[in-house]
This record gives sequence, structure tokens and C-alpha cells, in this order.
Amino acid sequence: MRPLPASRVDTILERKSILIFDRGPLYLDYMKTLVPNNVASKQRSFKLPLELWLKIFKFAAEDKRFNAYRLVHPQSIERSSDGSTALLCAEITDWTACGQLDHPTRVRKYEAYLSDPYISYTWGDTDEERDRLGKWVPCTLPRPGDPVYRIPCTDLENNVLFESLTVPDVIARVERGYCHSCGGGSLQARYAGSSRGFQEKWFGKVEEDCGISIPCPVCLGVAFSERSMRWQRRLFYHGDSEGKQFDDWQDERLRELGYLA
Repeated sequence: MRPLPASRVDTILERKSILIFDRGPLYLDYMKTLVPNNVASKQRSFKLPLELWLKIFKFAAEDKRFNAYRLVHPQSIERSSDGSTALLCAEITDWTACGQLDHPTRVRKYEAYLSDPYISYTWGDTDEERDRLGKWVPCTLPRPGDPVYRIPCTDLENNVLFESLTVPDVIARVERGYCHSCGGGSLQARYAGSSRGFQEKWFGKVEEDCGISIPCPVCLGVAFSERSMRWQRRLFYHGDSEGKQFDDWQDERLRELGYLA
């Protein structure tokens, strides 16, 4: 995923792509309007100095646990008389968990839906599945009464809205990292296996096993998982001269998804 710049708001409104909204920075901005003058102890009205509040805000901004991610659907632009604009986004409260996906075709089609939820999709891979899933869609788009967020376009520079979503992005941010395929509760758990059947299912081909532990293609990405498998195979046969480079590459992916600091 990537931050949504203000220059792309009109394009996003035309396509109505599903976005991820991080509410944390806006909450921090609101808190900054309250302190230090409006926050004091109940007894004797003690107040923290501004310098300490600034440190608190700095620590909160750097702490990923403060992030509060939501799936949202862009609705409209609000234009104020002073010339300012805000993007109105409704929260998606009902969706099929990305962590429950169990086939590369479904992952690919789910990501296509996130990009454009209004085009028609054929969900099944067989006639039986198409009959069963013909009317299934990954998300229930917002309805009247669902929460709506007003996001000033000037705040987009703070990276609060994200577009070009993938299944791993949704799992890592919105679904708090849980993945049914691998357990996904910890970094060590994000390996899904290496059996011939597993390779055939996810990559359409079978490499030799060679004791490889394949990263989960659902929560870390199919392309990443396949490349990791090939790289590990090369290390197995040709030595570990690229071992550190491989470890750094895997860590960078985990860091990108927020699993490593």
C-alpha cells in the first residue's frame, strides 16, 4: 500500500477504491489542541509543562501501537467557505477476513475488488464454486448509519490514508496480523510449509523441498513467498554467501508490514 496524496483524491472518488485509514495521527492532532492549557489535575490544577507534552506526543507518534487502522470507502468531498476541503470516508464494518483466504486466485481477486469494488467478478475456480460464491463479495459497502470520518485534505500529508491495498496490508493493519493459514500470532509462526502440494497450490510448480520453510503467501504475499522459496533453494545448493542479504531482505518485508520495528 502507499499513502494517498491530496492530488489523487479526485481519482479515488471516481473509482471508489477501498482505503485504509489510520485514525491515530488525527487523534494526536486533536489532543494537541487541548493541551497544555485545558488539561490539569483535579486537585490543585497541576499542569505539565509544554516541553513534556511535546515529548509525549513524539513518543505516541512513533509508537505503532497507537495506530488505529480502519477499512474505509470514500464518499465525497466537503468544501468549506474558507476554501478548505475534506474527504468524507465511511467505515467498512463487515468484510470477509483476508486472513481466511486459502487460495492464490482468491487472494488475487480480493485485491482486485479492493482496487475497484464496483466491477463484476467471477469468484469460483470451478462450476461448483461459482454456483456457491456467485453472489459473494468480500465487503459489505457502507450503509446509512455507518461511521463517517471527515479527513481534512491538508492532513493527507501526514500519511493517514492509504491506497493500492493488498491482502497482506489488510491483515497486518486492520486484522492485527491474524492469519488462518499460518497461525500468524508471531514472526516465527509466519511460515506455512514447503510440501509439494503446498508449492503446487500456491505457485503452480514444485521445487525440491531441501528443508525450505516458505513464508506464508497469504499474510506476507504470494510473490514474496515464491521468491523466498527460490532464494532459499539457491542458498541450499550454492552456499550461504548471500545469507545476510537474504535475511535483510526478509526483515525489510516484515518491517514494511509493521511486524518488525
